Amino acid sequence: MDKEQLIKILKTKKDIIPEEHDGVYILIPKVVEELSKIDLNSLDLDYTDLDAIYFLCIGTWQSTFDNKRERINKSHLPKGNIIKFIDEIEKETNGGKFNNKKNTLGMFGTAKMTFSMKPIKMAGLKKGMLSQFLHCIKPNIFPIVNSRGRDIYDSLEVKIDKNKKEISDYITDIKNINEFIKQNKFKFKNYRVIDLLDTDINVYVIKQKKQIILQGAPGTGKTYSSSEIAVKLIDENAPSDRAELMKRYKELVNKEQIFFTTFHQSMDYEEFVEGIKPKTINGNITYELEDGIFKKACKSAENNKVVLIIDEINRGNISKIFGELITLLEVDKRKGRENEIEVILPYSKEKFSVPDNLYIIGTMNTADRSIGYIDYALRRRFAFISIKADKFAIENYYDNINKNSDCKDKAINLFDDIKNLIDKNINEEFESDDIMIGHSYFMAQIFEELQNKLEYEIKPLLLEYFKDGILKSNKDLKDTINNLNYE
Repeated sequence: MDKEQLIKILKTKKDIIPEEHDGVYILIPKVVEELSKIDLNSLDLDYTDLDAIYFLCIGTWQSTFDNKRERINKSHLPKGNIIKFIDEIEKETNGGKFNNKKNTLGMFGTAKMTFSMKPIKMAGLKKGMLSQFLHCIKPNIFPIVNSRGRDIYDSLEVKIDKNKKEISDYITDIKNINEFIKQNKFKFKNYRVIDLLDTDINVYVIKQKKQIILQGAPGTGKTYSSSEIAVKLIDENAPSDRAELMKRYKELVNKEQIFFTTFHQSMDYEEFVEGIKPKTINGNITYELEDGIFKKACKSAENNKVVLIIDEINRGNISKIFGELITLLEVDKRKGRENEIEVILPYSKEKFSVPDNLYIIGTMNTADRSIGYIDYALRRRFAFISIKADKFAIENYYDNINKNSDCKDKAINLFDDIKNLIDKNINEEFESDDIMIGHSYFMAQIFEELQNKLEYEIKPLLLEYFKDGILKSNKDLKDTINNLNYE
């Protein structure tokens, strides 16, 4: 999203009341007050003590209540009252007092970082860590300039020097941020409002709509994008490194916060929601009620943010798969909302509604004509986001991941040739972005792999477009496709 869109969103935001948002707004001031009563010079402190205090404001999966207590107990700090404070906040958190995250204390990431000398050399770490901690004490005075915060302010075109990482540079940051807020006359005072801003349009849209469909041609990265959005949605951030992202994705799958399925033409309600399934026990066949992936995801979403990813969503018969539950997906009809709808499931006879914490990401291949148009009932309940073939993604791959200039030039030239071929020969009822072969087809480790992709993946797909009438029936076009090469 551009700067103006983001500012417009910020102007609609209400203020965040610290004592209602997260327990760290209560815990950190109490801990600071407790430590102020002690002569810290009399204690044999080291970086582990700083870590123990700092990790109180961290809210990732690596910094649970037990983890916080363990760090304090292993530190040189006075433990009694601090542990007591953590216990009190845990009780209030579990009782639903705070609206930030269920059963979690802390608002920030960076849980792998530490005050030990080696990692502290990371750019911006000292300033970022300090800003998070100070914000918990005075949220209306201290803005958050961790890595996520710096990216947000960068999108808002607020000058935050990413290369200046010392604590003294934080004062300049505060001045620049305050000037930005003053100019735009925002209603809120708590800087946490800006910290929660989604600069990723995909995450922003799914938070509003609850379900999106990523649509695009083959190879545009729809499945990977769905993984990235899911992790960002749950963790409020996502690793930029692909391997780290997929590692976290798998962790969330194991925690039953991400579910994945693929729709197909034979899938039905009994497989997706619930049904009676045959079981063989000691040679005897019995029939048991079994929950489908949708019901399992809904159960998990009672306590956590959960993302259900549905690959090839338009290949399924939506009425047959969702049945009456399609209506329950709408935002205002979910559990706890103003127009909540509850139904009785046909097999279990259980009362059922869709939790507000469930998000759905579908993917759809826009070049697949075998399935016709998408179900209108589904279209009304999902937001659609187009993912296009991106030449910049190819350049970035060869510049930063696989620095093979020979492959890069040939891949980019072929991408341009194919785009030109499609633009000139596409039939009027189609859009070129819907069928343009995606950037992943042009990424390869070695030239031999690139040649194989051209011969066995790209050419057959283009010939399929030709045969299906997506490309014009031109007698020379078939030969042009067959003669494509990297020369």
